[in-house]
Amino acid sequence: MDDALRKRLEERRARLMRKQFYVITMTAQPSDSPEAMLTPLLSEHLDFIDALEARGVLFGAGPFRHEDGRWDGSGMAIIRASSIEEARSIAESEPFHRAGIRRNTVTGWQLNEGSIGIRVNYSARTFSID
Repeated sequence: MDDALRKRLEERRARLMRKQFYVITMTAQPSDSPEAMLTPLLSEHLDFIDALEARGVLFGAGPFRHEDGRWDGSGMAIIRASSIEEARSIAESEPFHRAGIRRNTVTGWQLNEGSIGIRVNYSARTFSID
């Protein structure tokens, strides 16, 4: 690699955000009826997610959907944590995982690039995220 290219790459890397997050991949046990399997603990799971959000831990979460819109009970959450050990502790305390109907795994993820658009209409009290 020549010096000019090396310098351009170093300058580009210096601009990266380098914000550390952790991805919790939530893999559901195989089931013919994932909703029936998860429903008994759904309220507890949603309370868990709401609490993470209220504490500023949750960056985002949601289900994995197949191309046809089908859901197998699996999903993902991206969280803020001080270490992978803390992230694993959070993942292990998730209700579906504790009950053994999901297997949660944690992977470190560094946010470098991207964008988000938020529009707030004050008088209409509406917002949209792009």
